[in-house]
Parts: sequence; structure tokens; C-alpha cells
Amino acid sequence: MDNIRETEKISSQLLASASVLNVLPSIQQKTEFFEMAIKSVIGLNDFILCLRNSQSSDLPVKGCENCTSKSAGSYREKFVCGFKETKDCRIYKIATNDFHFGSLVVYGESLERFGKIEAPLLNFITILAISIENQVVNLELKGLYDSLLSEISAKTKLKKSIVESDYRYQSLFDNMSEGFAFHEIIYNENHVATDYRIIDINPAFEKQVGIPLIKAKGAIASEIYGVPEPPYLDIYKQVAETGIPHFFQSYFPPLNRYYDISVFSPYTGFFATVFSDVTERKLNEETLKFLLDCRLPDKKEDFFEALARYLAGALKMDYVCIDKMEGDGLWAQTVAIYNDGVLDPNVKYALKDTPCGAVLDNRICCFPRGVQQLFPRDPALQELKAESYSGTTLWDSKGDPIGLIAVIGHNPLDIPERAESLLKLIAPHAADELERRRANEAIQLREDQLSELNATKDKFFSIIAHDLKSPFNSIIGFSELLLSNFRNYDPDKSEQFIKT
Repeated sequence: MDNIRETEKISSQLLASASVLNVLPSIQQKTEFFEMAIKSVIGLNDFILCLRNSQSSDLPVKGCENCTSKSAGSYREKFVCGFKETKDCRIYKIATNDFHFGSLVVYGESLERFGKIEAPLLNFITILAISIENQVVNLELKGLYDSLLSEISAKTKLKKSIVESDYRYQSLFDNMSEGFAFHEIIYNENHVATDYRIIDINPAFEKQVGIPLIKAKGAIASEIYGVPEPPYLDIYKQVAETGIPHFFQSYFPPLNRYYDISVFSPYTGFFATVFSDVTERKLNEETLKFLLDCRLPDKKEDFFEALARYLAGALKMDYVCIDKMEGDGLWAQTVAIYNDGVLDPNVKYALKDTPCGAVLDNRICCFPRGVQQLFPRDPALQELKAESYSGTTLWDSKGDPIGLIAVIGHNPLDIPERAESLLKLIAPHAADELERRRANEAIQLREDQLSELNATKDKFFSIIAHDLKSPFNSIIGFSELLLSNFRNYDPDKSEQFIKT
């Protein structure tokens, strides 16, 4: 699993690096950035990049002796590297269908590392070859256009190749699930970093950040995020000036989101970020920890009061109420109310014409904005100055509704899916606690009834004992009198006394 995550992370960073590689102005810069990327992103050290030169480009000559001796000639000619492929040495061509630029030779300890990420690296090699091809083709087309009109068909083919390669790259870039942004550090006259500008972004940027692409591209960081200091400037400046990649996780208050952020620099003064919104995962982790803490034996705060307080903080909402159903399901009795930082006394209220009533019909309900207008007959919404609402039904083990959780805010709910996800996670635990309390109340009621019956029984027996005491005393006294005078009475008189 760790290898899969590492491969996915490296694939994302290489794909982001490819976007930088394609915008670099010269072939030499492209190859230098390629070497830097496979060192810093993948961690390969034991490799040789063998390249050939041509009169039509600025590609540097480098590599083994055999490669440099064959540097002359057209890129369309086959290229044979001086190294031989063995079990300790692997050779990968840097080439397209029509062009041959050189080879990447990997050897030594890097082979074990290379084997785990071969597929994404081969894609990166292909993108390098396509990027060089595009520039070489453009240079050749310029010369051919001036001198060789007879080769118009060849030019058309080359142009088509450029379009297809651009399409392949753009397709990869557009379908990244992670957000990507390429930035330039802004320095003042004393060469002190003061801000940074967003140069390029991918479509996932808008989903991950919530800012439209047209607004973000070309913007200054402090202005677009609405903060006095540009976010994470110290980290980004260090990466842009040293070239050392960096990874960190952070909560960003202006957007109310948590991010995993990878930063790397293609060359001095510039940096790129690959990032993912991990807010939901982070909230789920914190919520599960909160629920576990609530079950600790030394926890003194009431579960529902603690839950209402937690939901208000986690979702940045102003009012939270947790209810239990009563009677025929048309009324609710609150078990906890958290109102602008204060726990209010519990109340009983009718569900008709309220958003809580709508929750019962839909299991979970969310009104991101305008909730007062949707429920004009609910005076509580007017009193609370409610703008947004999200709620969920609590179900017992038999599948019957037994309660509600509702969160209300003064402001619109920007990410309703987050509130719905958190309420779905918490609802079963709250329902279990509500059902447990209901069972305990039923047990206590039966115990009270039994105590009352026992008291009634004791009183009844006490009355009977009192009522029977006098007759029994008379019978006992008469029996003792008869026994003591038994010899003084003849049998007929004794029988008469007994009958009497």
C-alpha cells in the first residue's frame, strides 16, 4: 500500500513537473530541469543522460564517449548509446516516432528504486522527448518555410504532430485530481520576498480552492486570498531559492480548509505546488477522536451538550440543537441547545412549518442560504437571524425516527457537502446515545412503578394485620379460658361454649 501511495505521489509530481518543462524557453533548460526533477522528485542518483547535438537546436552534447562522438547528424537518424544494457544497466531511449535525441542510462543502486516507478518515469521521458520535438520542429519549420516550398506536406505532418503532442500533454494536465499552480516570487528593491504571483493553474485548482480559474490566473497571492501576508511565503521562498522540495499539511483559515501541499522549484525564483483538499478527512479524524473521548469514564460533561459545542466549532455554525421526538412525532424536546457560545435551557416546540420538520421527510436536509424565506412561519429562524441550515434525522435500531440534529448559521453555507458528511458520521452515535437514554428512562419508570406497588402491598398487609388482630385476640383468650376450666365443665356445657 505504501508503494502504491508513493507511486501515485510521484506520478502527480512528475505530471506537475511536465507542465513546467513544457513552458521552459530553451531545450537546454528543459534537459537541465529534467535531470533536476528525476533527482529531487524520484530520488535517482546513479544515472547518465546521453544527448546528441544538431545544427538545428541548442541541445547540449553530453554522456559517454561513444555518444558524444556521434553527436553530429540529424535527429531523424538512429541513435546508439555507448552503454550496453545488462542486468546492472538499463537504457531508455529519449525519442519520438520521428526523432532520436539520446538515452537515459540507469545503473547501480538506482535500479531497485527505478523499478517501482518505471511507468510514471517513462511517461516523463516521453513528455521530455515530445517537448524537445516541438521546439526542434518549430525551428525546422521556420527554415523549411523560407527555402523548401516543395515540402509543404511534410510541414503539415509535423504541425499535426505538434497538435497531437500538445493534446496528449493537455489531457494529462487537465485530468489531474490534485490542484496545481505555478508561481513566481515577487521581490522588492532590496531583493526581499514580499509576495508571489500565480502564473499558471490546472482545472482542479478551482475545485480544490474554490476560486474561479479566470480570477486566479495572474493574480497576486495576498490579494486573491484576501490576507495581509501571502500564505506560506517563508516556505515557498526557501524552496524557490534553494531548489529543495518540501511537503507539509496545514489549515488555511481564509478558505476554512485543510491541505496537503507538495512544493518544488524548476529554477530560481519560481516554484510549483501540487495540493489536495483534505478537510473532510481531517474533520472525520477529529470527529472520531471526539466521539471516543466522550466515552471515557472520567468525562463529566453531558454527551449531547459536548456534541452541540463540537458541531458549532467544527462547522463554524452559530446555533446547534439536538432534539428527541415526543408524542405522535409532531413535537420535539431539545436535549441540548448551543447558541452563540452559550448553552441555553431546553425547550419543547412543534415541528410544523420548521426546517426540522422537513428533515423528518428527507432524512437529511440542507439549505445553504435563504432559510428564513423558505420557512417564513418559523419565528425562531427570524429571532436567530438564520441564513443557512443543515439537519439530519436520528433513527433507532428498529428504523424509527427518535430525534434530530440541526445546525444553523448567520452566513451562507459555502460547502454544504461538508456539513452533510459530518452529520452523517455523527448521527448513528447520537442515535445510539438517545436510544440508550430512552431505554434507561423506561427501566427507571418500571423501577419506580415497582417501588410504588411494593409500598402499596406493604400498606395493604399492614391494614389486614390490624383488622384481624382483635378477633384473633378474642379467640385466643376464649381458648385459654376453656382450656383452664376444662375439668370444671361437663361435656355438654363445653360444647355449648364452643358453639357460642
